[in-house]
Amino acid sequence: MIKIIYSSQARNDLAHINWKIREKIVTFIGDLKQSRLNNKVQPIQDSDLLKISIENHVVIGEMDKESLNIIKVVKRPKIKLPEYEA
Repeated sequence: MIKIIYSSQARNDLAHINWKIREKIVTFIGDLKQSRLNNKVQPIQDSDLLKISIENHVVIGEMDKESLNIIKVVKRPKIKLPEYEA
């Protein structure tokens, strides 16, 4: 079983998210098991941090031997492509 630790910043971020999405994020993280962890968690380049994409949010954290430390929850930014004239 993985122990999940939320930082004060992550708690604050979750408090400002719509309750339906917040519930999905917390439920998803709570249901993570070691076998599913490898499939859903992606490393962030050039760092020890990990990211988990849920709905339209990204959860950023660190993985220890027995715990997942949630550092921040951010909304995934929309990418606007420039319009080109033909």
